[in-house]
Amino acid sequence: MILILISLLSISIPSLVKPSKEVFTENLFVSSLNNGDIITIFNFTLSSQQYNEDNSIYMPWLFLHLFEQFSLENFKLTISQGFWRTNLWGYQHVNTGVASGTELSVKFFDKTKNTYQKWHDFIHLINGLFCTSILGLLPQFSVQPKFNDGWWYGSLGGESVCTENLQSWKRLLPCKNSGLASLLKPTSLLSTRFHSITIEMNKQNRNGHFGNFHLNLISKTVYNYQSFKEFTLQNLFNSKLFLRCPVSIQSQLLIKKSKYFDVSSFVTTQNSQDSDLVVIDLNNSSSLNLNKFRFLAKVDNTQRYTHSPTILLHSFFKSVSQVGGRICIQINNPFQQSFNARFMQMIPWQIRVFLHTLTFVCSNKSKESMDFFGEYTLARDGMRPLLIELDILLPANSKCKIEFGFEAAFLKISEFPPDANSGIHVPGAVLSISQDDSTNLSLFSTFTNKSANQKIFGEPLLILLPVPDFSMPFNVICFVCSTIAIFYGNIFALSTKLMKLFPKEEKLLENEQESTLTVKQKIFKCFCNLFSR
Repeated sequence: MILILISLLSISIPSLVKPSKEVFTENLFVSSLNNGDIITIFNFTLSSQQYNEDNSIYMPWLFLHLFEQFSLENFKLTISQGFWRTNLWGYQHVNTGVASGTELSVKFFDKTKNTYQKWHDFIHLINGLFCTSILGLLPQFSVQPKFNDGWWYGSLGGESVCTENLQSWKRLLPCKNSGLASLLKPTSLLSTRFHSITIEMNKQNRNGHFGNFHLNLISKTVYNYQSFKEFTLQNLFNSKLFLRCPVSIQSQLLIKKSKYFDVSSFVTTQNSQDSDLVVIDLNNSSSLNLNKFRFLAKVDNTQRYTHSPTILLHSFFKSVSQVGGRICIQINNPFQQSFNARFMQMIPWQIRVFLHTLTFVCSNKSKESMDFFGEYTLARDGMRPLLIELDILLPANSKCKIEFGFEAAFLKISEFPPDANSGIHVPGAVLSISQDDSTNLSLFSTFTNKSANQKIFGEPLLILLPVPDFSMPFNVICFVCSTIAIFYGNIFALSTKLMKLFPKEEKLLENEQESTLTVKQKIFKCFCNLFSR
């Protein structure tokens, strides 16, 4: 009877379990940048066609629940350490471009409901989920861009990635300690020139229910070429790749060869359109022993690298004082063609911007003021920042400047941010160029999404606020307490004791008696006088 029941269960249980419709892939891209530095990009992609969150196996259940609870269409969080130097490294990969600091963008399906409260609650959940410090986005650094309807956007220029963020990011992977994820060690990632992590998830809505989900986890790191002239993956990441991820249907190592970067080991590669692109299938363990796979960075300090022309974005201050100054954003276009671009700059509400001073001037052969179309989301004290959105035209071979004046607001003591003496960060400007006009701009053309825009990020700025002396109350308290401690005892004794006159003869007799007392008697008398008080 027991054997019959077991056989029936073995037949019925597989029929109840539906095959998984989730696909997980992992890729590692290794190449050299324009100045010879080494860049690595980990790309983990998880796609799901499940329409019910209970049927999900690999997709993080918490994200599915958040998308259903807040009616999200797209969510993207980027946290970076350092600043991407376009003049040295070239453009960022279109799908992995990140700003300096922390950046969060969310798109809701229903734009008519109370999205402000949803944004408020969503930030608190994300802050706890990834161990971040993004509560500063409420409400000082959050806006709704008018050019991108339905989106909420926030940026903090002073918040960088840390070990806790990386560990929370790795927990979202189906394979946390095997496959390419085993190479991600905080000690090697956070001691580099640039490091960033990205979490992006979107879904297709189907009558208000769950649709196709797409989760993309990206880790990008730039290493100093002087430290890695000839290296292996083990030397680069301080970790070995032991096991393959059992749930990954694709695991590849992509190597972009160049004049200053090559591989020295014999490898079996897949067919690729780019002859300089080496594609290695990591699921085929017999094809390569990665621990012995060597990279060659052919670098010489005497060599001069021929950098390809790049559109540069540089932010800086002019005429800065304790009252205010001017913010200048310089854009250089070295190409022989003009580009249509979209400029976006967020200014915290603690900085009062004079919009009538906003100018856009380009100098080609002659210096002239250019026309532009702008949208402005005005700031409100304690509520939201100022957002400047401009549609501009960058002439060929031109240097353009966007300038505007500002003054630092005089705040109440309750409105100052923590550590106000260190100043307040202004998020870097963002310049978006249509990919139709910039097919030659991307550094990694093989992996470029033609439907996306090439984004160039400016430096975040630090503005010192006029702050009071927060230590003054503490100093006053210490001074008063010290004064009381020194003078209170004597003044209290003089004001409470009764003064009694003695005749001169009695005083002399008392002094003679005291002079004849022994040391023990004097000590005993002193204690008696103390306790008698």
